Amino acid sequence: ETKDPEVTEAPESPAPEETKAPESPAPEETKAPEAETPEINVALTNDNILVSGDVNTQEVTVNDDDSVSYTSTNKYGGGGFIFSTEDFDAKDYAKAVVKVKAESDTEGTVKLALKGFKGNSFWNDGVFAAYASVSGDVDEDGYYTVTFDLSKASGATKGIGVVVNANDEEWKDKLVTLTIKSIKLIPAE
Repeated sequence: ETKDPEVTEAPESPAPEETKAPESPAPEETKAPEAETPEINVALTNDNILVSGDVNTQEVTVNDDDSVSYTSTNKYGGGGFIFSTEDFDAKDYAKAVVKVKAESDTEGTVKLALKGFKGNSFWNDGVFAAYASVSGDVDEDGYYTVTFDLSKASGATKGIGVVVNANDEEWKDKLVTLTIKSIKLIPAE
């Protein structure tokens, strides 16, 4: 009798491993460098007036040293003038540095407001106000350097001006002649 030969199965060969192309690292996102926020030097001229808050004054006086002078009072929301700027967002700026003289027949420290506007309505287009007093040392030309804190300011802005602080009862209805040499907005870091 013949025996059937035992059938032996061939050992299973392992399945071939899938070969993948080596993973290349994901390309890094390249962002355009953020544009640096520029300082803004406000042009102080009659041609650059955005709006006036003083119904009695129609223009500023441009002086020989390129400063401007105008009379302001806390009546009329501080009166005075707002000058056009390039459009900016106030939140991008830490402070404003203003060179100013403030003269009045009234004794005491003049308190000022730096106001930002989004349009040409003195009564409806205010964006922010920052406050400071005229005090400290004067430079060789008689100007005070007054710094306004803008850390809480925000909003689209297209005009800036310095006026008498309209909330200051001490100066209610008193006239102050402001002579402004410069208004410079300093970016936040």
